[in-house]
Amino acid sequence: MSTAALRTIDKNGIEAVLEKLIAKSE
Repeated sequence: MSTAALRTIDKNGIEAVLEKLIAKSE
């Protein structure tokens, strides 16, 4: 995998985790 692809996956994964944390705190 290219570094750019890994960065995209990592960014999407972080955003998904943040959304879950925000949903929990509401």
